[in-house]
Amino acid sequence: MPGIGEMRGIQPGQPIPAAWLNQIVRRVLRSISGGRGIRVDPMEGRLVITNTLMPAHRPISTGFVQVVSVSNDYLTCVWVDPPTSTTGDTVYVAKPFALMVSPFDGETVLYNNGQSVSYSYVTERQRGATSGAHEEIQSVTPDYFVGEELRVVSGETGALDFYGAWLVWQDLNTAGRHWAAEPT
Repeated sequence: MPGIGEMRGIQPGQPIPAAWLNQIVRRVLRSISGGRGIRVDPMEGRLVITNTLMPAHRPISTGFVQVVSVSNDYLTCVWVDPPTSTTGDTVYVAKPFALMVSPFDGETVLYNNGQSVSYSYVTERQRGATSGAHEEIQSVTPDYFVGEELRVVSGETGALDFYGAWLVWQDLNTAGRHWAAEPT
């Protein structure tokens, strides 16, 4: 088996196929290990870093936030007190995994039914989906909107904010958002 940076059959100056680059990334992820009390696991092309010294069952917290802006993998929000609609400090909230852009952009997903779908993103709310000869544009529905109140939960989200900090709050998706084909 070739090493992490070695791919057989590639000559200097030749373009490298995306599948080979993805294979290199997977090998790099497998080669990374953590230190004392840190476990590093590759999962779907991402690294999940777990502090094994923390108790396995941490208390779960929930809260309400109000959307200020929408990004690829997270929402910028402010804490809100629902009865009074009073807003507080800024908090970054991870989108539900299926609505994130980073894990799927430029990737092909093989579903349990054998269907293979490739995704490419236009914006944080619109993507192209291709399966064989069929192509469609999909958008998040219902869309997030500024001022919307969301229920959020604390926990390991696997997402990073703009500054590279791990997000600890995630949208519970009580609105039932998902990707849907746009009418043609």
